[in-house]
Amino acid sequence: MTDTITSHTRLSVTKLAGNIGAQISGIDAGGALGDEEARQIRQALLDHKVVFLRDQNLDYRSQVAFAKLVI
Repeated sequence: MTDTITSHTRLSVTKLAGNIGAQISGIDAGGALGDEEARQIRQALLDHKVVFLRDQNLDYRSQVAFAKLVI
């Protein structure tokens, strides 16, 4: 099941299995994210408990900045 969340980007959330876990695609976690994108990622985390963002190129500093933005 894939839910595409309408936004200026093509952010999508794909449920992975059972009651937990989803993959988020269509964003660059190391880039500038808007308030709406951050809200959508936060909601996906609340809904699915665990989210995966594959193929991201994050150093320590950008990973911390992403976490602060979405949590």
